[in-house]
Amino acid sequence: MQKIEQLRKLFLGKGEIVGKIEETFGNYNKNGKLIEGGVPTTTTEFCEIGNYDDIIYFTFVIYSDSYNKNLSEHLKRFSNFKIYSFKNFLEDIDIKLSDFEEKIKKEKYFQINFNFSIVEDNETLYYKYIEIKDKILESGIKIVNQLKVDLVKK
Repeated sequence: MQKIEQLRKLFLGKGEIVGKIEETFGNYNKNGKLIEGGVPTTTTEFCEIGNYDDIIYFTFVIYSDSYNKNLSEHLKRFSNFKIYSFKNFLEDIDIKLSDFEEKIKKEKYFQINFNFSIVEDNETLYYKYIEIKDKILESGIKIVNQLKVDLVKK
């Protein structure tokens, strides 16, 4: 849990609002396999930050009705992300973008997940978080406030 603690402390020092560190369950790894046991996580207003194996992840939950084509343009510079539906995300691992666009119209939320190596410098991870958040917001997408995640019903 040390990496999450370090990141949380750094984010707080940069003026970000960050939730407490919690162990969350029911998480899936980058291959779509259920992770046994808890995963240390913290949340910001914009994403959940978690750690499993050698991965640090940022997961943003997005309001589906705000989706637009600009999102694809703004995310082109990133190669380490996947977009999933919110409820049945395991079905979306290899889905085409056009099929995904049709699918999310039927759901209230979708999610974008970014994976990074745990060995990345904490400052670098922070600035990647800021860059990703800014690119998503520039595209006109509305992000669910992760500090109020209890409002999101699966």
